[in-house]
Amino acid sequence: MKIHQSLFMPAAALLLLLVSCVDTVIPEREIEYIPFQESKDGNWGMISPSGEVLFSEEFQNEPTVAINGRFMVKNADGLWEIYTTDKKPKKIGGEYLYASLFYEDVAPVVAKGQRIQFIDRDGNVKTTLDKIGGKAVSKCKSFVAGRAMVLVDGKWGAVDTDGKVVIEPKYTLMLSSTEGYFLAVDQKYENESDYEKITYTILNSNGKVVADIKGSKFKETQSMRTSYRFEDYIIDEALYVSADINGDRQAGLLGFNGEWLLKPSSRVKSFSQKTGQNMVFYDGEGYGLMDISGEEKIRPKYEFMFLLDEDVFAAKSKSDETFSLYNLEGEKIGKDEYLQISHFYDGKHCFARVGKNDVVLINKNGEEQKLKTNICAIDFTFDDNTLESDYYDMDEVVSAMKISPTGFMGLDTKCTGPMVIEKLNSTNTLTKSLSGEAREYSNSTSIYAICQLTNKGEITVEVQNYGLVSQERTGSGWFSYYKSVWTDKPVKSMILTFYITGNEQLQGKMREMYAKMLEAVKKTGKTVKEGKNSAVIETSPGLYYYISWGGKRVDLFYGYYDLNSCDTNAFDDATEEDYSDRVFPSLSSDKNATPQQPASTEQDEEYGELGSPPADDL
Repeated sequence: MKIHQSLFMPAAALLLLLVSCVDTVIPEREIEYIPFQESKDGNWGMISPSGEVLFSEEFQNEPTVAINGRFMVKNADGLWEIYTTDKKPKKIGGEYLYASLFYEDVAPVVAKGQRIQFIDRDGNVKTTLDKIGGKAVSKCKSFVAGRAMVLVDGKWGAVDTDGKVVIEPKYTLMLSSTEGYFLAVDQKYENESDYEKITYTILNSNGKVVADIKGSKFKETQSMRTSYRFEDYIIDEALYVSADINGDRQAGLLGFNGEWLLKPSSRVKSFSQKTGQNMVFYDGEGYGLMDISGEEKIRPKYEFMFLLDEDVFAAKSKSDETFSLYNLEGEKIGKDEYLQISHFYDGKHCFARVGKNDVVLINKNGEEQKLKTNICAIDFTFDDNTLESDYYDMDEVVSAMKISPTGFMGLDTKCTGPMVIEKLNSTNTLTKSLSGEAREYSNSTSIYAICQLTNKGEITVEVQNYGLVSQERTGSGWFSYYKSVWTDKPVKSMILTFYITGNEQLQGKMREMYAKMLEAVKKTGKTVKEGKNSAVIETSPGLYYYISWGGKRVDLFYGYYDLNSCDTNAFDDATEEDYSDRVFPSLSSDKNATPQQPASTEQDEEYGELGSPPADDL
């Protein structure tokens, strides 16, 4: 997720940003320089929070803020480059699809076609995140308090700056905290939608369980902005949560011991921000200020307010078009003319817009400070703090398909319809379809499921068995489908389709993927027919694999087929740019089955095409 916090944004948008819940936090570290423009559409320079210009008119694309002596900017190819904070900035390292700021003395990056790596401030590779427990690391987040969360086989864990595992990847949900804790949900709750049945685990930075808090104690976890750059779920060793009190949503802080640090109150619907010991709260009508003990400091009378530092806040009433500054006694500071305003990043100064293209620097008394340059625009852009590996491990993906002499994905011709659905919903290699289950669609006799193999690409699995007891339409409109009652007759054929759709890592590599899959299929039996881009392998008498490459897709058929219908020349002219139609082989007549056909594409006056799962239903 790209975190882009604009200094100058409409109040409504900033309000939404402040009170929204996010799945990441940006670690705290001093901002050394900020990107700015002297003129509209001009190049970008860097300026300090106190107004000292480092350089100007240098970069065509907007840089990130500078932290720990380094900042980043995208080049003409859209790749991140890292630079030093010198008067004449020097590029370090390479060019990256993803990169993080240096919140530690190492930062995670991803180069094209490579795994996630940690580089030092000179651009040298210090660590490569390869595999944990035999499974590839697919994602990594920016460092928070010396730890970086990693995603392995769909589960979250954490590593230190050396890449050593400090928390084993076993959590279906995991959130960092700037206090050094993690909020996690064990993988056993992956399919649990009832919050009250979930137990939330709090871990310290070394992976030790500090507390287990039952969801029955509250309604939902919430987040509040705990500095000018991030939101947090853990506040002063307590969970920020909402509770349902007699049908009224109320906010509070629940301690690690299960006791309320700040008990929910009818006067607090939510908190949006905490700075120092004070919190901005919302009572359902307006925003005010209270301290961590719950003592009200400023009554909730503002349409919008936010803390700029521990001792000053900005606010506006419904009748106001501009922001005013206030101290904690509620006294106005300076002028009433700020269209938008930043935080006091250095504790002494902030930037404020007083005109469409006019930005000034002011102190905590509201006094305008003299600048050596004109500022037309100034912005605070952080990095992509979720990085995804660009290394495509084809062997890992093919292994996850579980191709064997009796079938794939744990399915075989002894499976009945109900058995297929159960297996597709329970196999470890399957991330369930967005509908949450494998379903039978339309008036075809197919079971259709969308699968995700090891976070490496989408596949579809179709199974036909020609034996229904009954069907009935369920739902309405595009959310309708046929609910089928299957017989105990075994399936006759199965189809696995691997698509390039949505996976840039496979661009130009699908022929190679076909070769990897073909290699695995050939190990299951005897090759009886083979063309340039397709082949037939017999695994036992009359039972065949038929595999083909059609450009952006690879199709793998398994079943009792008529060998003559397995066309191994149909794809000889395929290229990586093609999206060839599948060639469906016919079922063998000696199995007393009708020729296999694609799913029905009948049109329905009310429900449209029902031959494949309605997109909205997935």
